[in-house]
Amino acid sequence: MLFVRVLRISSCELSDAGAKALAAARAFKCAACHETSRPKPEPRVSLPRIVLPLREIYIDVKEFPGIRPTDPRRKVLLIEDVGSGFALAIFTGKSGSQELNSDELRVIYEERWTAVFGMPAVMWGDPAGQHVSWETLEHLAGDSTELIPIPGEAHWQLGRIENLGRTCEEK
Repeated sequence: MLFVRVLRISSCELSDAGAKALAAARAFKCAACHETSRPKPEPRVSLPRIVLPLREIYIDVKEFPGIRPTDPRRKVLLIEDVGSGFALAIFTGKSGSQELNSDELRVIYEERWTAVFGMPAVMWGDPAGQHVSWETLEHLAGDSTELIPIPGEAHWQLGRIENLGRTCEEK
């Protein structure tokens, strides 16, 4: 049995209402139309950003325990490439309470990273790091590299470079 709902519009209402009445008549759909209609389109999906290898890096200095329990903690420069996931841990030669100044860090960075891989386009660093100041990161970045701050010392410690540090410390 087919039920048809008749929409009655008088000619005077049609002439008065004009486009509104015609739009209402066209918009009306029965339950069967709703059931057989196509589903609404899914929301757009954004694809992840593609980063070329050796163009963006994360950089930080971490302290790691010595090989034996009596050994002092060692300071290590951690650099991770965003595009490839390649990570480099460079022992700085400093341990315990020895301070690592910006010139020493710059020499290590230039000899071990830039001499081999070149300057990155973007450098991500912690502006309030324990071992590296923001001024030191600006000095390392130079004029050709964009420096972007990351909250490395946040309470949740879930950043890429922090995860890399934990992984290196466990091994």
